[in-house]
Parts: sequence; C-alpha cells; structure tokens
Amino acid sequence: MNQTATVEVLTAEVRVLMVGSRQITMGVFTQLDEVYEDGIEAFGRVRPRNSQDFIWVVGKHKDDGTLARSCARRWLRPGNGDPNDGYGEHWATPPDEKELSIAREWAALPLIVLASLR
Repeated sequence: MNQTATVEVLTAEVRVLMVGSRQITMGVFTQLDEVYEDGIEAFGRVRPRNSQDFIWVVGKHKDDGTLARSCARRWLRPGNGDPNDGYGEHWATPPDEKELSIAREWAALPLIVLASLR
C-alpha cells in the first residue's frame, strides 16, 4: 500500500469581543453585571475556567443596553441534543422546556475568545 503524506494549511475564525479599540479580557468579563437568561441579547459563548456545568454568554442587557453576562445550566452534553441522555441527572431539579430551549440556543452560539493579561 502506497500512501502519500501531505501538509495542508487550515484556517480558523477566532471571534473576540471589542469595546472601541480595546479587546475585552476574561477579568473584565467576570466583573460584568450578571442578568437572568431572558434579560440578555447574547453575542456568543464564553468559557471561563471550571464552567463545564454551565453555558456562559456575553451580550447586551435588554433593558439598558450595557454589556452583561449570563449563564444557564448545561443540561445536554456538548454536541448532543438528547435531554434524556442522563448528563444533567446530577442537578436537583429536572429542566423545563424553557431551560432546555435556552441551553440548546446558547450551545449553538459562536465561541468568543477573551484575552487574558499576562
């Protein structure tokens, strides 16, 4: 069997959050006001440390337009749309349809990579 090895160049889109000409950092994200799930117009997902059980988003506060953050329980395994797969069984209460809908909607949002200070 004769196989040929090749090298390919792949590109990836990285989304960042800018306010004016400044890139938002994870430190700024953690200081933003937190609003309920229905109080935010989400721009995209953010992955803070130790956030595996939650989906965090950053976006615009629906009431006043300020930059805000929100989180929802991750009821489903990443990439899995089946609410009966047992992933969320460790939660004390089962999800309702609204919670599942938000989890699905937010899981499909693009990932926003926030800068970190060194």
